[in-house]
Amino acid sequence: MNRTLIVMGYIYNPDGFDWMNFKLTKHNKYTYHHIVERKKGGDDSVENGAILTEIAHRFLNILEQYCPDAYNDLQNVFIKISNSKLPPANEMVKEMDQILYDIFYTDKYKFDENTIPGHSRRQYLVARGTYILSRKCLKKCL
Repeated sequence: MNRTLIVMGYIYNPDGFDWMNFKLTKHNKYTYHHIVERKKGGDDSVENGAILTEIAHRFLNILEQYCPDAYNDLQNVFIKISNSKLPPANEMVKEMDQILYDIFYTDKYKFDENTIPGHSRRQYLVARGTYILSRKCLKKCL
C-alpha cells in the first residue's frame, strides 16, 4: 500500500467500504485512484486521490472507456469527497450508490455491457456481482 493511500485512510476513514461503496475484503484490497491522471498532469497527492478497491478500480477503468458519462459523474463525486477532507458524508454515499444503481439497473447512461470485449467483460461482471453484495452490506450500515 502506498504512503499516500495510508494517509488517506487516516483522513477519510473508509471503514470497510471504498468511495464507490464496494466492500473491502482480503481479496479486494484498497488502491489509489488518480482523479487527474498522471499523463494529464495529476500527481500522487491526497488531494488528487480516491480510495477504491481493486475491483472498483478496474470497473472504473472500464467505465472510462465504455461509458464516459458515468465515469465523469463518479469523478465529480470523488472531487467532492476529496475537497471535503472528511469521510464521505451520507449524501455523497447515496449519490455514488445512485450512479452505480443507474449503471447496472437503468437506462440513464448509454452503456451496453454486451459491447465490452473478453477480459474487460469478465471484470465488469465481477464488479457487478461485487457491487450487488456490497450494496446489501452498505444498506445495513446506512
